[in-house]
Amino acid sequence: MSEPNIERDVVVVGAGGAGCLAALRLAAGGRTVALLDRGTEAPSLTAICGGLIPGVDTEFQRALGVEDSVQRFVHDVMAKNGGRADVALVRAVAQALGRTIAFMTGPLKIPLHLYTAILHPGLSVPRLHGTPAESGAELQSMLRARVAGTDAITDLGDAFAERLLTDGDGAAIGVAGVQGGEPLRVTASAVVIATGGFGANREMLARFIPDMVDAEHVGSPLSTGELIEDAMRLGADAAWMSGYQGHCHVNPGGRTHLGGSLPRLGAIMVNRLGRRFGAEDGGYSEFALEVLRQPGGLAIGIFDDEMARDVQSLGVFREAVEAGEVRHADSVAALASLFGLDGDVLADEIARYNGFVERGVDEDWGRRIMPRRLEPPLNGAWVTGALAHTQGGLRTDVNARVLAARDGMPMPGLYAIGGAAACFSGDGPAGYLSGNGLAHAFGTAMLAAEAIAGEDGGSR
Repeated sequence: MSEPNIERDVVVVGAGGAGCLAALRLAAGGRTVALLDRGTEAPSLTAICGGLIPGVDTEFQRALGVEDSVQRFVHDVMAKNGGRADVALVRAVAQALGRTIAFMTGPLKIPLHLYTAILHPGLSVPRLHGTPAESGAELQSMLRARVAGTDAITDLGDAFAERLLTDGDGAAIGVAGVQGGEPLRVTASAVVIATGGFGANREMLARFIPDMVDAEHVGSPLSTGELIEDAMRLGADAAWMSGYQGHCHVNPGGRTHLGGSLPRLGAIMVNRLGRRFGAEDGGYSEFALEVLRQPGGLAIGIFDDEMARDVQSLGVFREAVEAGEVRHADSVAALASLFGLDGDVLADEIARYNGFVERGVDEDWGRRIMPRRLEPPLNGAWVTGALAHTQGGLRTDVNARVLAARDGMPMPGLYAIGGAAACFSGDGPAGYLSGNGLAHAFGTAMLAAEAIAGEDGGSR
């Protein structure tokens, strides 16, 4: 039996946030799209994350008097990664983000608002935009619903793309894979790889990010990296393969996490000995390694009721509370008992931290953001360090075209967006800035779609 062949203008492999947005933007530009994903029932990274999308100079920022610019975005990103990124790509993504937010709220009618409750580490101004529930799952659901209502998109559902197809000159012309146990062939004039990174591929982690090979992976189980490797086999270049987003607020088991906002409000973290072990207000990505170095690779995040109320709007925090991960206590002694800590040690540690708050200097760890004392009633949750998603991938230009390792030129017909493409977080975990993942995912999706449709988005 011959394998079925589907022909469309473009094939987008991966139906997470980036893939859906690219397909929708391509459809809006008059292209027919085949969209496939290896497991639409499994959560995408967009569905798992907090779902806050960076935007630059958006209507929501202007309405609240927030002055933002492409240059400010570029400065924030490059300051966090220490200059270890393609600044031209960062600038192109920044320019695309305003158009992205406008497309989502305009033609797609996805309701967004500017998140202003807490300024995440490294951001100079509020620029994160969320859906009403501030939830990645809600955002992904809305994008999937828009896909379902778009005639120009053929949603192939659960179809695994095993390899890229090329013509005699090496141009990408489609993918070959499997659907329902049967072979599938999809041909097109352009292929967009939107399969995410390789966080669920232990062999690739051992090769590129050995520090996290045994850590919990809280990203999408679909991020297995096959098409990244296949593109490299065909001659594609890759960059920043050691880069990743860690997360230090993940509840053991990886089902939920507290988000990254609590330390900015004054929350602390102690190990199983009841002692602080670092400056909690820094980047939550790199602090994941500090948590993993503690006894048992565990710590307890501690915050008071006021802090809990301040983050209640965040979907990820609500999920942790609903899952029973957050424990409440009326006193320090009661909290210590809940977590098997020495009550005197924990009381001394909290008193010492409160003294630092009063004096404005953290003499132990150099923490800078200490907005208020930590007072009962208190809340605590077990946390561990985890791998959220990889940040390295296929090297692309400012149009999201995959570049060849041989000469740095674009490989005809081949595009990579989101986690499949090299982001701008540099090496390791420290260069990750809050929002980098979705900024890169949606920004590159817009850039790729505009380039394929032959449109000038104003960034090139």
